[in-house]
Amino acid sequence: EGPVYSYAGTVYPSIDEAADCRGVAGVKVEILDADDAVIATTTSNTAGNFYLRKSSVAFKPYRARLSFEGREREMTLVQSSSGDCNTCHDSAGQNGTLGRIVVP
Repeated sequence: EGPVYSYAGTVYPSIDEAADCRGVAGVKVEILDADDAVIATTTSNTAGNFYLRKSSVAFKPYRARLSFEGREREMTLVQSSSGDCNTCHDSAGQNGTLGRIVVP
């Protein structure tokens, strides 16, 4: 019965971290639309989790960009699936991903 999110995931310190690993806090997460415009922004919490509530603007297709301590990492492929980032970005990598969402 918790809140419903448009986009959610965890930023990890390395690509093959176990599910019980604590993520990285303070990572800026931006959701970009098909024209590369930023449509939503949040920051990972102390557990490395980030989320944007359902009331946030949710356009598809979308990509994500991470920023941390002057470094950036951006998705190269656009997505049109759900905004549950951990669906594909698990420790093994699903649907063409290499693994976890990793701090830049």
